[in-house]
Amino acid sequence: MLQNHPITVNAINFFDFYLDKRTRVSINIFDLRGRVVTRLVDDELDAGEHEVIWHAVNDFGEPLAAGVYEYKMETDQFTASKTITIV
Repeated sequence: MLQNHPITVNAINFFDFYLDKRTRVSINIFDLRGRVVTRLVDDELDAGEHEVIWHAVNDFGEPLAAGVYEYKMETDQFTASKTITIV
């Protein structure tokens, strides 16, 4: 999983990752209290390069408040998390 790369003017973030085989993937965004604010991916994906675009909104389409969030990617054999700042 690569570091997200934001376009801060529009609060758009791109999450790029590569899968070496077909596998179940989940990518979630959490607030600092550990609550899921949005689920970006929860599906089985084919091997190869993938890009997920997130517009800094929650599951209801509402813009998130400025602050620090965590995003976490999980597969059958891999788990990683990083922070993201919404300005």
